[in-house]
Amino acid sequence: MQCTGANVKRKRNILTISQKMEILKQFEKNKSSVAALAKTYNIGKQTVRDIVKKKAKLQSFVAKADSANAISDRKSLKGSTFRGLDDAMTRWFLQKRSEGVPISGPMCSRQAQKFHEQLKIKGNFSASSGWLHRFKKRHGIRQVAIQGEKLSADDVAMVEFCYDLENLITEHDLKPEQVYNADETGLFGRQHRKEHLLQAQKLVHQLALGGSERD
Repeated sequence: MQCTGANVKRKRNILTISQKMEILKQFEKNKSSVAALAKTYNIGKQTVRDIVKKKAKLQSFVAKADSANAISDRKSLKGSTFRGLDDAMTRWFLQKRSEGVPISGPMCSRQAQKFHEQLKIKGNFSASSGWLHRFKKRHGIRQVAIQGEKLSADDVAMVEFCYDLENLITEHDLKPEQVYNADETGLFGRQHRKEHLLQAQKLVHQLALGGSERD
């Protein structure tokens, strides 16, 4: 038995963020009609209207996206289950980027775990690699490192240590003299970086336990 045209359902066409932005452009600047856009993109008229209604959200997402390519495959604006945490992480990430501070994946995960504890957000949370992947996808972030920035394994380790040390000083209200080793050992120099990194990691452990390198 053949199906009549009235019984054939239109195959659902899920648009990318880029396509939705193009629809907005054509609707507002080119004055394309809802019917014409629906036909061009093979979607329902109500879908076009919904896209127009979500104009502010779409523009906000695109403004925060890492690049135009980062939104070419994204199809949903669905947010995070932990909205407060997600907002805090977005602000932190954008601030670090604007300051030109090197960022690594593990740094993002540790900061997310820290925000979860500080904001006292209910519910189990794990800043896993899966969470990091979803965070990047939600916000159109292709890579956490600054574009064009190439860090060696030692560079990444040093950046992560500095991040941990900064947090440690804040959390334990440490005095400058308690971290004297950082300057005396040439911790932030480029020579013998692996050796200095090991010394730095030892220093963090001792400070966390309330000890001192002089003991």
